Amino acid sequence: MNDDKSLINVDLGISIEIKADLAPIIKATPKGFKYLSLLLFGKREVKNERYIRLLKAQTDVDEKEILEGKLLFNPKENTLLATSQNFKQQLVGAIQDEEIQNLIACSIKTAENVGEGETEKEPSQDFINRWRNDAKQIHSEELQNIWGRLMAEEINNPDSISLRTLDVVKNISRSEAELFVQYLKYICNWRCLIAYKANENDPIHEGYRVFVQPKPIINRNELVTLRDAGIILDVDTVSGNWLPLVKDNKNIYYSFTMNYCFYVFADEVKMTPRVHFLELTKAAQDVFLILCQDKDIRQCNRQDAIDFIEVIRQDLLDCGANHIYFGYIENDGQVAEYEKYFF
Repeated sequence: MNDDKSLINVDLGISIEIKADLAPIIKATPKGFKYLSLLLFGKREVKNERYIRLLKAQTDVDEKEILEGKLLFNPKENTLLATSQNFKQQLVGAIQDEEIQNLIACSIKTAENVGEGETEKEPSQDFINRWRNDAKQIHSEELQNIWGRLMAEEINNPDSISLRTLDVVKNISRSEAELFVQYLKYICNWRCLIAYKANENDPIHEGYRVFVQPKPIINRNELVTLRDAGIILDVDTVSGNWLPLVKDNKNIYYSFTMNYCFYVFADEVKMTPRVHFLELTKAAQDVFLILCQDKDIRQCNRQDAIDFIEVIRQDLLDCGANHIYFGYIENDGQVAEYEKYFF
């Protein structure tokens, strides 16, 4: 809204404008604001008096460059135009302005996700410097959201995000990020992208183990893309047992996604169920856990649960199961009600 004092609209004298709603930064917790000032301005403390002095100094410089013929003042548009003498400097300025715009956008995403309360440790200066430097190059909104959340997570839980994770994420393209988000509902136990086991009626592709969404079979090129982007370790599947647990004095085997928990009773199967999967890299696991906190991504959608079951159905049949229980995981980590599903 135009009357919102937190809305910045700065004319930088060139074709690029910085427009950002800084309300999340202004409303940040004291802990969050301390770090956000550091992210945006480094170790310098920016005060109103200093800002006024710099603004006056910039005006004096502009006046001098107009008199020297380096700039032309356009009174109709109230802007300064570059002459051929300093076009190079103006081009450099345009690049810097875009970097500032990217840094502000990433910092806003950080502000929106910084929690309250102090922590015993603080993020390392190395992490902050690396984050600031790379944030300037991140332009797409999807990646800015992930980048901002990485910094927020490190502020909330110092040493939880590695520099290697930053290296992986900064090199992910927008299309790779969208592909990863597309398959979030098929990630189980925080670290596995589930695979589908073919039965005798299914076409065989790349051997006996194939990956689907849940059907038809996913394009192998997409698996290669996820591997090359540093999201999965390999395009070949591995397998592991479901997790054991005692529920209401009965032994069960369970698995879970970001939204649903699934289980079978141990006395209703002939062996421990197995899941076939593609293992996520540590960086992808970090990003997944952060995205799990996004309320727009974490939504109750029963069809997501059914799609997941269809992918693991053959593995369940192999262990002697003909039904499974599933329930939505609430924000407090509890499941209020389970549904019995036959296949």
